[in-house]
Amino acid sequence: MAKTIWASEAVVERIANEAWAEVQLTCPETAAIEDVVTAAIKFFRSPQAIKDSCQIASSLGYRPYGIEYSRASDRPDDMETFSVTAASSTHIFDDPMANDLNRACAGAFAQLERVAETLIVSLARHVTQRSFEQVLTGGLHRWSTLQINYSRPSEVRSSFINEEHEDGHFLTLGYATASGLEVRLPSGDYLAVAPARDCAIAMLGSAAALMTDGRLRPLFHQVRPPTDCQERVSVLFFADLAPDLCRAWIVGDTNRHVDIGGYVRANPVRFGLEG
Repeated sequence: MAKTIWASEAVVERIANEAWAEVQLTCPETAAIEDVVTAAIKFFRSPQAIKDSCQIASSLGYRPYGIEYSRASDRPDDMETFSVTAASSTHIFDDPMANDLNRACAGAFAQLERVAETLIVSLARHVTQRSFEQVLTGGLHRWSTLQINYSRPSEVRSSFINEEHEDGHFLTLGYATASGLEVRLPSGDYLAVAPARDCAIAMLGSAAALMTDGRLRPLFHQVRPPTDCQERVSVLFFADLAPDLCRAWIVGDTNRHVDIGGYVRANPVRFGLEG
């Protein structure tokens, strides 16, 4: 696979060594994300009864506050969400604004899937010196999720929108309309990461660590409510390989007897969602 603006050698090396990097997006990805943000704000401002009617199976579509959590079920994340998979992207809702958001999410899913696949193929080559392009091409489509997190930071009463956690997926691509994201450094200190209009933050999860016997490490991070911010929208692409592709690239003590595909299937349960 040819190097792209998303997966330059510098970006891939930084992700491999530091578990995260800022990824420059091109116009199509940026436009798709902007479409999602516009549709999301309209949808999440709609009456609660309308939003509640847009919940569908397997924790997809709309989820109200109080379901998803980062560390403990008695401390739910301070946000509402809307989630889309390749399978749910054609779902027809009764609410027109939900359909607009679903269509926008389908467009962003297609764009960000390409970015994530390019990064993962490049990371596989980087850590193994072998090509996995043929095996991995198309491997994210069925098991990845695009999730929109919507919060009202000025109304958040706790110190966090999302407490410290790692996402558990192979790779997350994250974009936000406001500050708040903090990534944990090896020293244990936290670094605030400012959002940029034409960039996403790539973050590794524990599935990447399992696939590589710890050569890749998960990134722990948290989100604080930015001050003087009425609305914050995050667009997150959770990239997961299909379970049948989750055969370790590097085998060692940490993964020799681990069912990585089973881990991927069960990951949503860790955060209060349906698997």
